[in-house]
Amino acid sequence: MGVENLEYSVDGELFSYTTSNSLKIYAAANGMLRNIISLDTDNMKYFQKNTLLHTKDSLIYYLSIYDNKHLRKFDAHKDTIKGLSVSSYDDLFMSVGTKKTNIWDIRYKDPIRSIQSNGKLGALSQDQEYTLADNNFMYIFDRRNDRGPLVVKDLKPNFYKSILYTMDNSCIAISSSKEHVFTANNGEFLSSCTAENDTVGDTMSDSNIFVYTSSNFIFAYNILDKKRIGRTKSPESQHSSLKACHNSSQFITTSNLSLSIYNLVL
Repeated sequence: MGVENLEYSVDGELFSYTTSNSLKIYAAANGMLRNIISLDTDNMKYFQKNTLLHTKDSLIYYLSIYDNKHLRKFDAHKDTIKGLSVSSYDDLFMSVGTKKTNIWDIRYKDPIRSIQSNGKLGALSQDQEYTLADNNFMYIFDRRNDRGPLVVKDLKPNFYKSILYTMDNSCIAISSSKEHVFTANNGEFLSSCTAENDTVGDTMSDSNIFVYTSSNFIFAYNILDKKRIGRTKSPESQHSSLKACHNSSQFITTSNLSLSIYNLVL
């Protein structure tokens, strides 16, 4: 199946993924196919209800899924882009490259901030902060100034592969292949959970709840209470992605062979 770039739309009414050179868009309520767009992409994030950002190599494209037309192209990277993070309310997005991280206003062709990040992970909050992280440290910035990080926090050394803010911006989740670490938005450690096997996860609409996979199980974890609060068995023995809807209790998992839709009930 080769599912990549699993994402929900901003309003949670759609979910989509890419496979080969196409983007397939479905209704979240019933799983019905709504659209197929020819698209060769590396990374993707929804930006507004009917628009998304996607990357190919060092370029960023702004696409309308209403009429399948590109609205804009952003070209400021000389390195390969490996991730995107968005703050739609503020018209901002972050592109994370292998050498540089850029912060953009969707209305302008050039980045409003550019940072030599040298392969660090990056996440943009819905407030004023953004965070970069490597395998040892977390760097929290205020995007209103460029005088360096507000906070630098030690991390338990690990090979981290993803970072995100919870929906209410109160927590940051940073994940390796078998561990998810949670801090407050000021970098103070809150809790962590470890999986026996390779794991993927995401925060739910209730920002205290994190769902993650391990082997053929899916677990729900309460970040503040520091404990698992539920689990279910999955038909998939190994998961390649998990994405939660931030407007409902729905989440989706994928493997190389299948896609499964769940509703979290606690």
